Amino acid sequence: MPKVRIKNILIAGAVISGIFLLFQYGGGMDGMKDLSELSMPEDQQYAFDHGTSDEKLRSDTEDIDETGEIVNKHGQYEIRNLAAVGSLDEFDEGQEAKKMKLSSAAYEEPGDKGKEIPKLIWQTAKNPFEREVLQYTRFWGNNHPSYIHNVLDDSQSERLVIKNFGDPSFSKISSAYEMMPFPVLKADFFRYLVLLSRGGVYTDIDTTPIKHINNWIPEEYRNEGVRLVVGIEADPDRPDWHDYYARRVQFCQWTIAAVPGHPVLWELVHKITHGTWSLHEKGELLKGTDSVMEWTGPGIWTDSVFDYLNWRYGPFTWENVTGIQTPMLVGDVLILPITSFSPGVWHMGSKSASDPTAYVKHYFSGSWKDN
Repeated sequence: MPKVRIKNILIAGAVISGIFLLFQYGGGMDGMKDLSELSMPEDQQYAFDHGTSDEKLRSDTEDIDETGEIVNKHGQYEIRNLAAVGSLDEFDEGQEAKKMKLSSAAYEEPGDKGKEIPKLIWQTAKNPFEREVLQYTRFWGNNHPSYIHNVLDDSQSERLVIKNFGDPSFSKISSAYEMMPFPVLKADFFRYLVLLSRGGVYTDIDTTPIKHINNWIPEEYRNEGVRLVVGIEADPDRPDWHDYYARRVQFCQWTIAAVPGHPVLWELVHKITHGTWSLHEKGELLKGTDSVMEWTGPGIWTDSVFDYLNWRYGPFTWENVTGIQTPMLVGDVLILPITSFSPGVWHMGSKSASDPTAYVKHYFSGSWKDN
């Protein structure tokens, strides 16, 4: 038999075998559709998986509730696209910028205070549309379609403070905000002011979600009236801790969730306003910038949380929360372990970002130092 004919027979046999295997193990034409998914962009893949066409090709382990969030078979809300180091700069800047426009709902009158944490996400940036900002902030909006995601620049933040607390000509709170000499102070103060007046979740621009916000409160606590969620930033078991941190156990302020009007926030805003006015009257505003940790930062924030816990549920000190590995509910305050908002720092008991108690990834870009 000629060599050419043998070669043709072998090729034909390989083709027939391939077709047989495709229909046997790939589910016929459906299997071919599965192969086509490998080359789909992520947003198209999501639409394909979740039934935007008439075929309704949803996964049997996931569903989408009426708000647009993905819910798995265990009733937990899922992150639809998780940030990874390689994915941070892979996006269409123009398309993402369109999504980041401030919703008018941010300026509407707040609803009922004190009942539950509103579905609001607050972030601030010098320019919300810069690529360096969008690489992080887009993950919050894309993963929480039922939440109102607000990324405010300096002028928007100032307008919101004035709307909520009055014109600086008669409001001591607004005037204290305006007279702060450095942006880092205003950035700190704003997060407390916006949570006090509107509630929701404040998170720094250099963070991304690991767990959906709806899952931050453990199931056993969801009917217990959680009104404030705080995470441990530092729990250093070393004698020189004060050289590195403001408090022995310190709560982080790059991510906070609260109902509007919570007493911790009222007391904190009162302390900061009083302290700012005192420095102003002494002519020492510029001198106070050396103690940002105590003026607006994690020192005064941690004190306010512990003061409230001790007043309402005391005696209560840092010794009650040092070393915790799971969320702790104290009255209406949910205290999260260090891994929740500081995963992967690999000290003070922090675990990896894949740990079940890891909720938010903080990239520590240090942007506030440039302000």
